[in-house]
Amino acid sequence: MNANPQFLAATATVDEAAIQPLPNSRKIYVEGSRPDIRVPMREISQSDTPASMGFEKNPPIYVYDTSGPYTDPAAKIDIRSGLPALRAAWIEERGDTEELPGPTSQYGIERLNDPKLAELRFNLLRKPRRAKAGKNVSQMHYARQGIITPEMEYIAIRENLRRKEYLEGLKASGPMGQKLADLMGRQHPGQNFGAAIPSEITPEFVREEIARGRAIIPANINHPLVRIFHWSLAGSFFAAYLLGEDGGTLHQSFGYAALGLVTFRLLWGMIGPYYARFTSFTPSAGGFFAYAKDVQAHREKRYLGHNPAGAMMILALLASIIATGLSGWMMTTTAFHEAEWIEDIHEALAGGTLALVGLHVGGVIFSSLRHHENLVKAMFTGRKRAE
Repeated sequence: MNANPQFLAATATVDEAAIQPLPNSRKIYVEGSRPDIRVPMREISQSDTPASMGFEKNPPIYVYDTSGPYTDPAAKIDIRSGLPALRAAWIEERGDTEELPGPTSQYGIERLNDPKLAELRFNLLRKPRRAKAGKNVSQMHYARQGIITPEMEYIAIRENLRRKEYLEGLKASGPMGQKLADLMGRQHPGQNFGAAIPSEITPEFVREEIARGRAIIPANINHPLVRIFHWSLAGSFFAAYLLGEDGGTLHQSFGYAALGLVTFRLLWGMIGPYYARFTSFTPSAGGFFAYAKDVQAHREKRYLGHNPAGAMMILALLASIIATGLSGWMMTTTAFHEAEWIEDIHEALAGGTLALVGLHVGGVIFSSLRHHENLVKAMFTGRKRAE
């Protein structure tokens, strides 16, 4: 087996298979009120419908295209330069943010100045931004000020999925298409739960829903594998703990499952997507204590990923579960089978892990209340509000 070639930023390319066109469809952009609001959609062609007098043409179906520019034949992908910052002009023209000269975290500064990383670094020269003093840059704040942002218009176009154009296309296709269009217009109203949902989603409707707190502009921050890991680990640990030593091989099986899950998480923390990587959230000691002081002063920053306290708790829990699992394994070996001290250590570690879980749950509840968001729900859906 050949060893993996050394990765170098200068020779990095996109896999050709990732940018091939998809069959029976084409990528289109639905433009909004300004040229830089372009919502990507996929126009999927349909087969003709057999009719008594031949065939009836069917209009194409439109779906939101989440594949990014990679499936756009007109796009030139240079992995070394990154993707275009589509919202940069929208953010800049609002005038409520400012560029920072560079990374401000100790970790980011150290990485930037590390000469060993020079040949891995891409041509990305973007600088981080922050809100200007006294400014609120959330979409909810803009919505409550009566401002319809380009992001809100983008959402309205995306949610409509060109439904109006599709119905018109159906009507124009023939008698059968007219019947189908009429049926689609008579859909059951369902339960609106107090929301006055219009037949066509408008930018103003999106603004109103965000202002009321009934809609958010989310960001995907919890990768599906991380969410599966989280709940599987919780289940394995509690099953092993509740079964106790009397659980025999079943207790051991859940313990080994927990060890296997932690091993996976350690690997995924190095090769997974950005918010899954330890490098995206592991704080320095100084960063942790600075965050703790900010919490005391009621001015702590909200994080899309893990805050410094949550990050430290994750590392502590992983270490504690590894130690608990290894001590449990040692009890099954000939050398330590009769050693009471290793049994005492195993029980103490299991109790310590349970205490850490309690602190972790308390921290989640605290952060949820402080920042007005359901973090437990985010670990199921993988979404938090973006701003």
